[in-house]
Amino acid sequence: ERHRWMASNAAFSFGVDDKVVLDYISEPNNLKKIDDFLAGKSKHKHMFIYYQRPDVPNDMEEMVDAKGDPKVMITTGEHD
Repeated sequence: ERHRWMASNAAFSFGVDDKVVLDYISEPNNLKKIDDFLAGKSKHKHMFIYYQRPDVPNDMEEMVDAKGDPKVMITTGEHD
């Protein structure tokens, strides 16, 4: 299955277990984003998968890395 292949390759690149990425892409919002992309329903020809700490604003409204563990994120790069 293509979803598993994508998760496995992303997990390998990030040095994490496949389950970390599979759990994230299996969430309904993310699954729809990937399904639409794979079905050619997305207006984008690319998708980015990140494994990093989310950005949060600091006291000066500058974006900095959040505290805690990194998280998997998926974006087309348009609004995310």
